[in-house]
Amino acid sequence: MRKSYSNHLLASALAVILLLLAGLEVYSQPVPNFTNNTNGTYAAGTNGIIRMRGSPTQSGSFDGGVPLGAAAASRIPGRVEWVRVAAGQDVQARWYTDLYYFGGTKNVLTDVYVFNVYDPSSGGDRTYAGIFHYDGNGTQPVVPQVVYGEGDESGAINHYINLDLLDGLKVNNAAVYASGYLTSNGAADLTCNANFTIGNGASVVDGDVTLTASVFKTTGTGTMDFDGAANFNVQDVAAGTANMLNLMSTGIFTLNGTLTLESGLAIPGALNVGFSGTPVDARLDIPGTFTNQVAVGSRTNMTFATNSTVDYQGAGAQTPMANNDGISANPEYLYGNVEFHNAGTKTPDGSMFMRGNTLTVSGGNVIMGNAIADANVFNLYRSAGAPTVTYSSANNDVYIRGKMRYYGTLPTGAMLKFNNEQTQVTFSTAPTDFQLDVHPALQPALCNDWTATTDVNRTIRATFTGTGTISTLRAGYIATEYTGAAIMESRMRFFEGYDAGQAKQKITIAGFPATNSGSSDPRYVNLTGGTGISLIAGTGGGTISQVTSNSDIIMGTSTLFITVNDGRWTNPNTWDEGVLPSANDNALVRHLVYVGIDGPAWGTAGGADEVNTNNTLKEATAYPGGVAAANQITISSNIIAGPEFPVAYPNAVLIVGNEDNGAGYNFHTNLSGSIAGYYAGIRNFNADANSFADAGDNKSRAVGDVAGIWISTLGADTAVLGTAQLTNAGTVQNQEVIEIGE
Repeated sequence: MRKSYSNHLLASALAVILLLLAGLEVYSQPVPNFTNNTNGTYAAGTNGIIRMRGSPTQSGSFDGGVPLGAAAASRIPGRVEWVRVAAGQDVQARWYTDLYYFGGTKNVLTDVYVFNVYDPSSGGDRTYAGIFHYDGNGTQPVVPQVVYGEGDESGAINHYINLDLLDGLKVNNAAVYASGYLTSNGAADLTCNANFTIGNGASVVDGDVTLTASVFKTTGTGTMDFDGAANFNVQDVAAGTANMLNLMSTGIFTLNGTLTLESGLAIPGALNVGFSGTPVDARLDIPGTFTNQVAVGSRTNMTFATNSTVDYQGAGAQTPMANNDGISANPEYLYGNVEFHNAGTKTPDGSMFMRGNTLTVSGGNVIMGNAIADANVFNLYRSAGAPTVTYSSANNDVYIRGKMRYYGTLPTGAMLKFNNEQTQVTFSTAPTDFQLDVHPALQPALCNDWTATTDVNRTIRATFTGTGTISTLRAGYIATEYTGAAIMESRMRFFEGYDAGQAKQKITIAGFPATNSGSSDPRYVNLTGGTGISLIAGTGGGTISQVTSNSDIIMGTSTLFITVNDGRWTNPNTWDEGVLPSANDNALVRHLVYVGIDGPAWGTAGGADEVNTNNTLKEATAYPGGVAAANQITISSNIIAGPEFPVAYPNAVLIVGNEDNGAGYNFHTNLSGSIAGYYAGIRNFNADANSFADAGDNKSRAVGDVAGIWISTLGADTAVLGTAQLTNAGTVQNQEVIEIGE
């Protein structure tokens, strides 16, 4: 029994010893951490280094109750080296002063902060996660703080993900690539002495950026918001490669501050928006200020992809940058799409050229010029089709003032919108180029009879190269530009002013009267149909269906109807508008026109009675109850005579008979008053030599045998021509009755 007890006691003692030894082993097993607890302090001298060697299975860390570097207030002083040879050592997220790597590859965890020097060059490849921060505030030994050149764009290693610059000056002397975003605060001005590239995510940069020998490039889908107090300076260089802001992201770069492309040395700073062998639909929004110091006309330092967009968004007055016309050798010099937003007036510093498919004007107006003499032009190049041009108001009060031009291959059958929402041109045959110079509230200068109470106070100067045909012409205006009677506004028409010393000439398409908005918004005049309006070479205006280059397109409430064919007064084909004049209209006779006589006559057709196009509709039917046939009738001159008659019409004649209107019918004008500046009456200026026969059938006589006014004996009943006043400077042959006055 005693032996058994002794053995049991020995076994128990041995067990206690083994337990103690095991506990001692657990307590003393080394862990590669710097564990700092309460009351623990750490200071580093000039050469003080902490080397985090880790272990084959552990990276090491700074831990404990009060770990070093867990916050800015407990930043690790001196130098920290992560030196494990084994691959995959984690670099802990801490606030460091100086940070170095040696040994194998490193995994740089998110939210590493470096105050002074960051140098991973002696270690293996680095794989970054999250955000890496440089937060030197200018009190660190190395100023400016150097952003280490992690610039490998080929894979997943040796480049930053997200990069954050804080509190003091920064510089990169080797290429930097952050595949995510870049952030900086207002104190962290960045100087790029080497390329700097960012990728996806939302970058927010509040500090200045200066490019001295670099390309600052956006890629992927990332956006950048550049602070309103910050300056982005792209310096010029004496030789070598241009510094460039190169926007190759599909995200928006928003310039709230200033962007300056410097010039003076041989190679100016440059801007690229999306242009490359593989172009990108990049977008640059500019609420701030953009300045290209290169002289207007020499700005080959700006390039744009066709589908890129530059949006000038100034809330106050803003100066968009003029650019070069590179067609056809360097089309990249042209803007792609252009937009103008927000309330500020946009006044470009020269001509602008775009080749994209979208132009938007919203808010403030764009001022290319304030006078016809101003040379700046907004140019839209077309290779095919019409662009989408949008104004934020349909009422013509949002606009581009001055010259707006389409060139290249102008489309046919597609509407081209010009200086405001309602000013539009469609070609059936396109000229080489076509420009409108539009100035609201500016009186047209190329006529001598513009009248404030009848005409719109707006200049629209049309200039073109080559010839063509307009199938639809539309022009807009605003209410304050017309001061005449509202009832007359519904009679708005087009006129051409082609000479400051000549009267304006009506623009019309035979049989297709102009339409208009009347006295409601949006205000416009529209002319379309038939054979269109011909754009012809030369000067002088041409006929009423032709326009010559450098003419004013004038909108007026003129009630002037002009003959375009020989025929009866009641035949709509006799008149330019394809409808009959009324008592509210004025008539200009340039052809042989007859009243009260059945066709056929003088070479014109006949047919069934009371059919207007057969020249058989009675005036008594068209103007029942003694209604006047016009306010004023003018018979054109047979010779060129002053501004009113720039073209001779030797066959102009008004013949009045009474074959079918019945006894007592009086064909007459208004007997008093005036309409649109035209006083009631008849004016005759045709004095062509002629011989009148007093009797017999004269309806078969040749056109040209009669001219001026002929009150004939044709018909069984007495022919009567009545008017308020007869002014004669031509030939009148009266064989029946002329009544003058009320």
